[in-house]
Amino acid sequence: MRVGLDSGRIMGQEFEWGQIEWLQLCDTEGPSSIGLGSCTLYPNGHDEPHHHYNEEQVLYGLSGSCIQVVNGKALTLGPGLWVHVPPGSTHEMYNPFATPCRFLLFTSPVLRVDLFDERFSGRTSSWNKNRTLLDRSNLDEIQEKFTTVTGLSVTFTDASGEVLVQGNLPEFCQFCSLCSGRCEFISRVEADISGVSWLQCRYGLVAVKAPVVVSGFTIFCVLCGYVSLGPADASVLAAIDDLAAASRVPQEKLLSLLSSVRRVSKNRLITAAELLRVTADTLARTVLMAEREMELQEFRASLLKEQRQRAETEAELERAKLQLIEAQVNPHFLFNTLNTIAQTAVLEGSIETSRLVYALSDLLRFSLRKVGKLVTLGEELENIRNYLYIQKQRFPDYFSYEIEVGQEEVLAVSVPALMLQPLVENAIIHGFPVSGRKGHIKIAAKTCRSRIVVSVVDNGAGMSAQRLAEVRSQIHGSGSAIPGPSHGLLAVVKRLRYYFGASSRVEIDSVEGCGTSVTLCWELNLPREDRQEGDSQ
Repeated sequence: MRVGLDSGRIMGQEFEWGQIEWLQLCDTEGPSSIGLGSCTLYPNGHDEPHHHYNEEQVLYGLSGSCIQVVNGKALTLGPGLWVHVPPGSTHEMYNPFATPCRFLLFTSPVLRVDLFDERFSGRTSSWNKNRTLLDRSNLDEIQEKFTTVTGLSVTFTDASGEVLVQGNLPEFCQFCSLCSGRCEFISRVEADISGVSWLQCRYGLVAVKAPVVVSGFTIFCVLCGYVSLGPADASVLAAIDDLAAASRVPQEKLLSLLSSVRRVSKNRLITAAELLRVTADTLARTVLMAEREMELQEFRASLLKEQRQRAETEAELERAKLQLIEAQVNPHFLFNTLNTIAQTAVLEGSIETSRLVYALSDLLRFSLRKVGKLVTLGEELENIRNYLYIQKQRFPDYFSYEIEVGQEEVLAVSVPALMLQPLVENAIIHGFPVSGRKGHIKIAAKTCRSRIVVSVVDNGAGMSAQRLAEVRSQIHGSGSAIPGPSHGLLAVVKRLRYYFGASSRVEIDSVEGCGTSVTLCWELNLPREDRQEGDSQ
C-alpha cells in the first residue's frame, strides 16, 4: 500500500486492487465526522474478504460496474446504485470487467456493534455471575496477546474496579499504587459505557479504558496504556512534590521513575484504542455466546427432567392398569350377579337394598371401565355420589355431604377418571374417625377466569403443621415419599400434571382439629395432546 500525505494527513491510498482518494477523513478520535472518498477498483481487481469491526460504509456507484459481497451476499454496484456495509459485517469486492469501477465511499466509525437481542434486555449481569464464561486463563491469554501486539500494559477489572488480571505496570505506577493504595485509572468509574474512555492521571500518564457490555450492563473492563505523551508540566511537578512529601522519597528519585515511563505518540495510543474497542466487542460476543450455551444446556436439562417424569408417570399408569387387569375376575359375571341381586331385592320390596346394589354396580363399572381414561366432570361427580351413597348406608349418622357446581358448562369439562374419589376417601377414612364430631364434606367446582377450580373440604381431624409441610413438599416434588394418607393425593397430583401440564396446581391447607381443604386448578382447555392414558406413543 502506498500512502500520499498532505499537511500531515492521509489524502490518498493505493492498493493492488485499486486506490482511494480521500475528500474528507474521519475524525480519528471519535465518530464526530463521516469520511468521504472516491474509490477506484481496477479491472480484475480483488479486495480479499475483511471484517468491519468498528465502522460502517455506504458505496455509491459513479461509473463502471463491480461485485460487492456483504456477509456472503453478492450485490452489483454500478452508476446510481448503492451498497450498505453494516458494522460487524464481512466485506469483499472484485471487478471481473475490463473497465475500472469508480464509486463514492462514505465511512463512519461506530463505538460498538449492537451485539445483543431483546431477550437478554433487563438481565442484571455481573462478573460474579459470568466468572465461568471467561475464566482467568482466558484473560491471561488475551492480555498476553494484546501486550505483544501493542507493547502496552493491559489490566482487566470487574465493573466495580476490582482487579482480575494485572499487567506489568511501570515502576513509577507500582510505587504510586503502593503509596495511594490503588491506581487512579483502575478506581475511576466512567459514566459512559458506550465505548473507549480516555484517562489521564495527576502525574500526566494516560490510558484508555473500554467496558465489555452485555445487555446494557458492564461485565468487566479492559484498561491499557500507563504511558506518557510528553514531558511533565507544572501541574505534574506539583503532584510529584505532594507525592514526595507523603512518601518521604526524594523528588529526584520520583522524577527519575516518572521519566522512565514509556513515551508514545498520540497516534500510537489512538491505534491501541481502536484495537481495544475491537477486543471489548469480541469479549462481549464471547460472553453472550457462552450465556446462550448455558441457557441451552439448562433447557436441555429441564427437557430431560420432564421426559423422565413423564416416563415415570406412564410407567406407573401401566403398572396400575396391569394390577387392575389382574384383579378383574370376569367383570361381566360380576355385574350380572349384582343386577340379579338388585332385581331380587326389588321383588322382595327392599328398595334401599336395590339402590345400594345398583350404586355399587355403577361404582365398580366406572372403576373398571373408565380408569386410565378421560371422563366429564359430570360423570366424575356422579361416581362420587354413588361412592358417598354407599358410605352413607354403612355409616348413616357418620357424616353429611354437599356437591356445589358453579356453572352448568363445568360439568362438560374433561378430567381424569377417579380424580376426586381418593380425596373424598381420605376425608372419610382418615379424617372423621378421630375428629369426635359428625363429619361434613363439601365438593365444589367452578370456573375462575380461564381456569377450572375444584375443591374438596372436610371438617375432620386435619393435620399437624409438620405433617402438612411434609405433604406439601411431596406434592411440589421436593420431598421423599412418606407413607400415609398422602399416597392417594400424590397419585391425583401426578395425573393432573400429566394431562394438564406444569401450569396445573394442587394446593392443600389443613388445621389440626379443624379439617382439611384440597384445591385442584388447571387451564380451561383440552388436556395435553388430548390423550388418554391408554393411548400408544
